Amino acid sequence: MNTDSTPTLVISAAECINFVSAQNSVPILRSIQIRNTSDVPVENITLELTPHPPFCRNKTWTIDRIHANSDISLSDLRLEYDFAFFDGLNEAERGQLTFRLRQNEAALGEQILPIRLLARDEWGGLGEMASILAAFVSPNDPVVAKICKRGKYAP
Repeated sequence: MNTDSTPTLVISAAECINFVSAQNSVPILRSIQIRNTSDVPVENITLELTPHPPFCRNKTWTIDRIHANSDISLSDLRLEYDFAFFDGLNEAERGQLTFRLRQNEAALGEQILPIRLLARDEWGGLGEMASILAAFVSPNDPVVAKICKRGKYAP
């Protein structure tokens, strides 16, 4: 009989984010599972997320019960970006997402995921940010008007 009631976290998150990610509501978190591999249910669990630096708001999830030998997937994965943070980011930084699992305020475990915080005009590449490449187009930028003028095409 397995009575070790310490749940485990399985988390999938973005490897890098930037201002364009925030503006286009690209999710940071892809999935969060909490697994209970013991033969007894686990009750009164909280999962706390703390980003560092604070590029999004802290978040807490409350889980009433995880049945024995089962897992749950959290559905509310939306985080609130700090747009001012990303707007002022001129150089890439290393960040992290710290997840703390608690039961009745007692610490059960912690998982830290690294994340690259890219500068405002930096793109994360095809692997991570292929879907937002078009968001880097700035048709109203004054440089575009100059290029159009040189090409003898003026809108």
